[in-house]
Amino acid sequence: MSSSFAFIGSGDAATPRRGSEPRNRRRRNSRLGLLLLAVGAGAMLLGAAVYAATRPCVLSGCVGRFDRAESLETEALQRLRNEPSTTNLERGWQQLAIAREVLEPIPAWSRHDREANERLAALTRSQDDLRATIAGLSYGWEAAQLSQEPPHPLERWQEMEALWARAIATLEGIPDSNAAYPVAQTKLVEYRQHLEAIRRRTVLERRAEEDVAAARLAAEVAVTRQENAASLGEWQQAHASWQLAIESLMRVPGGTTGSEAAQSLLTDYTPQRDIAHRQREREQTGALRYQRATEAADRARTALDGKRWQESIGFWQQAIANLRAVPTQSSYAENARAALESHTRSLAQTVATQEMALHLAQISKNLTELCRAETPICSFAVSESQVVVRLKPEYLATVRDLDRQAAENQSTETRVQLERHLQSTIDALESIGDSAGIPLEVLAPDGKLLARHAPDASETP
Repeated sequence: MSSSFAFIGSGDAATPRRGSEPRNRRRRNSRLGLLLLAVGAGAMLLGAAVYAATRPCVLSGCVGRFDRAESLETEALQRLRNEPSTTNLERGWQQLAIAREVLEPIPAWSRHDREANERLAALTRSQDDLRATIAGLSYGWEAAQLSQEPPHPLERWQEMEALWARAIATLEGIPDSNAAYPVAQTKLVEYRQHLEAIRRRTVLERRAEEDVAAARLAAEVAVTRQENAASLGEWQQAHASWQLAIESLMRVPGGTTGSEAAQSLLTDYTPQRDIAHRQREREQTGALRYQRATEAADRARTALDGKRWQESIGFWQQAIANLRAVPTQSSYAENARAALESHTRSLAQTVATQEMALHLAQISKNLTELCRAETPICSFAVSESQVVVRLKPEYLATVRDLDRQAAENQSTETRVQLERHLQSTIDALESIGDSAGIPLEVLAPDGKLLARHAPDASETP
């Protein structure tokens, strides 16, 4: 589009010098005396003769000027109708202006004055018709100029949208009787496309501004949450706010002023999001490991109560392993350290208890083998502090009978066998006491203490 449309029709050339105001026809004062009239008439005739001699339009009837003006007007409008274009529109305007200049010199007192005024008025209307179209094109030209070198802020896109809408509204008002109507219709198709494109850009720019604003707000919340975060839930909230800010920036359409700000903010926000992400991962790991340790410790205690030593040891070991896996930078670290010390002691105690239980079980097994002979020898009770062996009445009765028979029969062999048996029993009890590492008492059937054996300290396990 020619840039001349920005100013055509805005100057004084667009205002007709003739026909716009009533002509001031000077009439002679009827009250002048006949004498003055007679004297003046001669002077006027002389002046008119001189003027007529110097103004051929008066003598020739100005026919040439009317023909010239009509030819210019017809040519301008016909060309515009046959070849609608902004170039012909501008040329048409210029030819109409020339046609006006052709008629302007006709004097007001000429006999062609009335016709000149009518033709000037017609030319004015033709120019007005073209002026409306040129005005619409001027709005479009201004909008096109504003759209150069995008991206632009939202306010400028809105200004362009308003200009295109105004251009379209102006061109839509051009009637089909107007010589510029075809040009207006052609430009309307183009301008409507431009308006639609500008509206899309306006929507994108508005969306970009909204997304950047949302990102900034989310970042403000994220900073506050991150500064005060001291638990898994709080770090999750901080990370979620950073993620929301980044997602808002990622939605910013490209080719907008907001996209430039978005890229800059992404550079700032991404490292902060990553910090929150890593700490959230530590907190999640800490929470999971601490929870697993707590559950394993509960199972260890339950197994311990049921005297399932090995099962309890396994659970204590699981608890300790999970506590050691708690990240030192998490909020669970301090509790994990305290629990680790406690569970380590519990594991050691459980191992010791298991060892004692196995030890006592072995002692019980050895005593069972000793006491359950062909003739039951004894019963027993084993605890962590001592071993108590109670001889059976029938065993003592058998020993006494054998001792009496040996005395009555003076059987040395029987007495030797009896002594060997008794010594073997005593040696076995002492050995069991020594292996147990705890005192061993031998009681009569009535509970009377018969013997006590204290283990050698050097042999105590």
